[in-house]
This record gives sequence, C-alpha cells and structure tokens, in this order.
Amino acid sequence: VPSDVAEVVAAFKSAERRSAWLQGADSDLVRALDAFFGGAKPREVKTKGSGYAWFRFPWDGSPCEVRITGKPKGASVAMDSTKLAGPEPVEERRAQCRAALEGLKRYLGG
Repeated sequence: VPSDVAEVVAAFKSAERRSAWLQGADSDLVRALDAFFGGAKPREVKTKGSGYAWFRFPWDGSPCEVRITGKPKGASVAMDSTKLAGPEPVEERRAQCRAALEGLKRYLGG
C-alpha cells in the first residue's frame, strides 16, 4: 500500500476509517475487527520501531495475524489464518483477505 506503517495501523484502529475500507468485505471479518479494536478494553497493535507492526485476532473461531512491514515506497500488509478445517476454508479465507486488503489499498490511495 502507498502509506507508511503508522498510517496503515491507523486505518485498522479507527472504526470510521475501517468501515470505509471494509465496505463489501466479509461480515464476519468486519465484526471480528470491530470486536478486537472496540469495546471497553480495545486491543493494541504491537510495533517494533516505526517499520513493523502486527496483531492477532480471532476470526470466526480461527486465529488471524496481520503483519504490516515498512517498504521504501509504502508498506506491505499480510494476513494469515491458522487452524482452518481444510483446503476449501483456506481458499475461502484467502479470497476474503484479498478482498479486504484490496479495499485497504484503494482507501489509502493505491
């Protein structure tokens, strides 16, 4: 994406910004991120310097990790899910992640 790590983290953490780039994304993903970042005790994104950030959240009973890595012209964002039931759920989750990350890229001007 054409933004630095801090900008990408802000797009995940802000409910208003998140709802803009997650339009049309999987509804379970939207609910999972809202639950992770919302409520009385919102979770935090872990960082390592200004060039790397990550967080893990439960998505439909499966752990999901998001990693944001700074690059010379922006940032790379990766999402990985584990403990899925088989190849079909893996492909479905891959498509859901791709759609969400494309929305993030468009939102951030890419």
